[in-house]
Amino acid sequence: MKTYFTSQWIKPLAAGALLLLIAFSAMAFVPAPVNAQSPTPEPNAPSAADRAANRNQRLENALMRENNWLNVQAYNLMRMGQLATKGQELIDKAKAKGWDVSEIRAALDTFNSRRPKAQASHDAAAGILSAHNGFDANGKVTDADAAQKTILDARKNLQDAHLTMLQAVTDLRIAIREFRDAHRGELKPVPTAAPAGNS
Repeated sequence: MKTYFTSQWIKPLAAGALLLLIAFSAMAFVPAPVNAQSPTPEPNAPSAADRAANRNQRLENALMRENNWLNVQAYNLMRMGQLATKGQELIDKAKAKGWDVSEIRAALDTFNSRRPKAQASHDAAAGILSAHNGFDANGKVTDADAAQKTILDARKNLQDAHLTMLQAVTDLRIAIREFRDAHRGELKPVPTAAPAGNS
């Protein structure tokens, strides 16, 4: 009788403990309510004045870079003239030897026709940078929007000049190399055979 009473009492107690355990476990996974918070600025976010100063500094740096690019490009345009002179000298020597120079002549004519376009784009960039709208005489920003337009317009013209020059020089150098390769054997004197001696 004691065994019967104990087994009757343990089953409900175990079931109740199990239910309590499940209830407590479920409560542990109930999400906590989230209240909307007002946005707070990041503690290290730059102020409007700092952003403006950073923008101005970037524009001033860009002006310096583009003026340097302009100077380098002026030197490269001068070298284009030297390459045209060398191309013409090669043509003159080849004609004197009676060689067909029609292909190299056409390549040099194309090269010379591209030089004015490159020079015009370069001169446009030079004019924009010389006017330096949006910058003072020391290259400091006075009007950020005008300064940005100056940078973008000058850069476009510098790129146009650069790409025109690059294509012209590449095409002429390829034509010169192919011409020289085609006439490589003719550039060297042909050795003559030694006369046969009497034995």
